[in-house]
Amino acid sequence: MRINLSAVTLGLALAFGASTAMAASATITINQPGSVNSAEAVQQNSSLGINTATVNQLGDHNTGKINQNGNASYATATITENAGANDNNSTITQTGNSGAIGNTQNWGSHNTSSIAQVNVDGAYGVVYQNGNANVGAIDQSNGSNQSATINLNTYGGHGSNNNAAITQVGVNQNATVEQNGATHGSAVIDQNRGYSPLFGYDTASITDSGNHDSSYISQVGGSSAGYYNAATVDQSGARHTANIRQDGYADQATVLQTGFGNTANVNQLSGTYQKAIVTQSGALNLAQVDQADSGGDKAIVTQTGTGEAAFISQSNSYMQPQTATVMQSGVLELARVNQSGLSQTATVTQSGILNTALVTQTSAAVSGVATINQSGFGNVAVATQM
Repeated sequence: MRINLSAVTLGLALAFGASTAMAASATITINQPGSVNSAEAVQQNSSLGINTATVNQLGDHNTGKINQNGNASYATATITENAGANDNNSTITQTGNSGAIGNTQNWGSHNTSSIAQVNVDGAYGVVYQNGNANVGAIDQSNGSNQSATINLNTYGGHGSNNNAAITQVGVNQNATVEQNGATHGSAVIDQNRGYSPLFGYDTASITDSGNHDSSYISQVGGSSAGYYNAATVDQSGARHTANIRQDGYADQATVLQTGFGNTANVNQLSGTYQKAIVTQSGALNLAQVDQADSGGDKAIVTQTGTGEAAFISQSNSYMQPQTATVMQSGVLELARVNQSGLSQTATVTQSGILNTALVTQTSAAVSGVATINQSGFGNVAVATQM
């Protein structure tokens, strides 16, 4: 069965997909080239075939909605707000389908796009935005093999004051946000397993190139030995903030920043064999790594430039060794390492002038090793074990 609706003037287009077992496929298409339009496509309880719904709007102050619920087969939803379309609202809801793709595209400013995919295995949500003051959100819950993307590079992500948010609850999740050339933007990825599967892998990635952007990744869930998290934030420009929070087993956090006035914070809690890598180049950048209540952790901070500062804090009560490494080259660099636990190793290497290295190790009941290497002049080194 094929259903095709087109609404051009102000009004509401409402279409229901086939709900009988005889439908091989169900298709809805709504085209609205004007402004102040409202369109809604609904497909539910289809037992066979692929359900496809498409809404195209060109103009301002439009509202587009697609609801696909309880379909036994694959569901595909697309909402496109074409070039020059501003102040539009796009919403896709997909619930209980056997696989789903949600895709929204906004090419103007002050647009809001949201995708909700619930109880769907193999869900894929995509939001593309290129303009200013846009909001993009993807919410995926109670599923497996979920993937969410906001603003792939080829589709833009440029502009200012844009907000992107991805929330995932399930297993085997992947989330990506790109805001290239953006300023004063915000990107948030929140992944939570909801329960503790024996095996799986979650990945999260945020890329920013611009100024005054903030990025936040949270990966929380069970700590089984066969489930891993990986988070990456890559920022270039000035006055960016990157925050990564992880709670699991053998997680890895990576922050890459180039420019000046950037801040990186990595917080890894309640896990074992965690690894944090922070690399910064430029001036006046700050790196903070906290690893607590875990063992076998590694923290590596590399900084080049002027006025950089690195802080590493590690604490645990396990036998697995903790390792902290700071490498700095430049002028007026500061490295501080604090470790408490049973087995600790700290290494600070600095080259340049007027640099300072401070290492403190406490309760080293098994072993504690502190090494400071400095080349240049006007440097200060202090190592304390107690």
